[in-house]
Amino acid sequence: FTAEGQMTAQREEWKMFIGGRSWDTTKKDLKDYFSKFGEVVDCTLKSDLITERSRGFGFVLFKESESVDKVMDQKEHKLNGKVIDPKKAKAMKTKELAYLTCIMLL
Repeated sequence: FTAEGQMTAQREEWKMFIGGRSWDTTKKDLKDYFSKFGEVVDCTLKSDLITERSRGFGFVLFKESESVDKVMDQKEHKLNGKVIDPKKAKAMKTKELAYLTCIMLL
C-alpha cells in the first residue's frame, strides 16, 4: 500500500456522488449548498462527451470525511427546487472503467 494509494483511498471517503440534480444546477449551486456541511474542495458536473448535455449528476469533494457523514445524516436534500440524492462515492474498478471507455469509443 503506497502513500499515493492511501491518499487516493482517503479522498474517496471525502467524495460524494450527487444524483438527481436539475439540468440548470451549476457548480456554484452545488458548492454553495454543500458548504453548509463542511469545506468543499471541488465540484464537478458530468456531461455527455459528445452532445455536452448534462447527465443529471455530479460529484462534491470535501476537505474532511466528517462532512460526508453530516450530509448522510440529513434525510432529505433539496437544491433548485428538486430533491437530490447524495451518496458516498465509490471508486470505479479498472474493469468497469475499461468497459465504459470501450463504449465511449464506439
